[in-house]
Amino acid sequence: MRCSIISGLTFAAVLIMNGCASGDAALMECYSSKQFTRMIAPAFSCYVMNVAASEQSRIDLYMQMPYKKIRFQKESSHYSASYSYTFLIRDEKKEIVQSKDVDRSVAVGSYEESVSLRFDPYLQTFLLVPGIYMLEIQCRDNLSQLVYRTVYKLDARNFQNPSSSASSVLLLDTISHDEKGFSLRPILPDNVSFLAGSLGTFQEIYNVHAGDSLTIMTHYSNVNRDSTDDNFSYLMPPYRLKHPACNEATDTTYFSAESVFVASKEGTVQFIQSHPLPRTGFSSLRRIVIIRSSLRIDTLVSTLSLYRRDPQYKILPSTDEILFTMRYITKNEEYDSLKNSDSEMQKKKMAEFWDDHGGSQRKYDFERRITEANRLFTSCVDGSRTPMGIVYTICGIPDFIDCRGAYIENWYYTVGERTYVVQFREVNDGGDHTYFELTPFSINDSFWQYQIDRWRRKN
Repeated sequence: MRCSIISGLTFAAVLIMNGCASGDAALMECYSSKQFTRMIAPAFSCYVMNVAASEQSRIDLYMQMPYKKIRFQKESSHYSASYSYTFLIRDEKKEIVQSKDVDRSVAVGSYEESVSLRFDPYLQTFLLVPGIYMLEIQCRDNLSQLVYRTVYKLDARNFQNPSSSASSVLLLDTISHDEKGFSLRPILPDNVSFLAGSLGTFQEIYNVHAGDSLTIMTHYSNVNRDSTDDNFSYLMPPYRLKHPACNEATDTTYFSAESVFVASKEGTVQFIQSHPLPRTGFSSLRRIVIIRSSLRIDTLVSTLSLYRRDPQYKILPSTDEILFTMRYITKNEEYDSLKNSDSEMQKKKMAEFWDDHGGSQRKYDFERRITEANRLFTSCVDGSRTPMGIVYTICGIPDFIDCRGAYIENWYYTVGERTYVVQFREVNDGGDHTYFELTPFSINDSFWQYQIDRWRRKN
């Protein structure tokens, strides 16, 4: 399938309104199209939690709509926005089993608040017979009329078997307690970078018997990888860029915690715990619950992948990220001089580089592209360090995207009367992370040099 895209942010409106193709499959195939659409669409974040509910399976959808993704209008004394969610759940026969429309409205007191990092939270719950479902969520901003759609696969588990079972793990921002009980504030995995203190977790364990011994173990792991950056060629596309964290199993545990207690009642036990924040970068959180009695031992394992940015650089790119991408537009001696300087000298030399190559506006444009690449393509490494992120930073938004199934994507750029293609292929088929590498020798050398020259020109 081929998606027509107009250069610049205007392209997203066309993509959103017309779509790339019809059907659920199309929504799940075009990875980069979906990421680019998020730039201006009412793109929400969603965390799916599965818990027991009587004889059914309950799906809790924790939704967050960033204020920056919806359009506000000035009222007499405040700014207001409104949008709607449409939920469609289909069974394995693709028949709709549940649907719901929800209208949301937001009011803030100032323009500054309307463009802040705040978001509108919403919780939606569905009760389902255990089984496999597809959930489609569509969001429409009422002022801009822009639409964003996404699809999730739901595994509504059966919690009624005689052995013990566990709900999904819910991440928590804060845990407070008063005479009325515990108060929990959830946080979505997308926003873990904004935490400043600790990371909380909530989980329910089912079919526990009084007297059972429960052991809860939590492990944080990451990949023990080589951090050298010598495997590249200056002024060349990122053909040999490797990120082991994207396609290798985690093998280094850097935090472990264990607690043991005896259940005092039959039925459901709820765990609320607090742990240190994960390291910056990609981490795998592994939670093991072992339930022992005189008659049985049940072991329950939950895993969750998180990516946490350096707290100093939640929004703006770090000096290391800027330097990493500048190596694609600098000559050998320029990059080596930057790389081998201390932090203060690096900043001075970067400023001198841009003074000689277009000035402060071009520097701003380059760093803005890096920031956008982080928002678009971050999965198990910073988005600006992935091949798609680098190509986007250097070349900008493609004019067309051609999705060859789920594993091949072609980006087309038109220069004058000629069109050039940049091809990506997925590295980890069926894995937890979406990561594409640049197909070797897929970029025309003259096209790449043309894009580099645009960053290096004097004015």
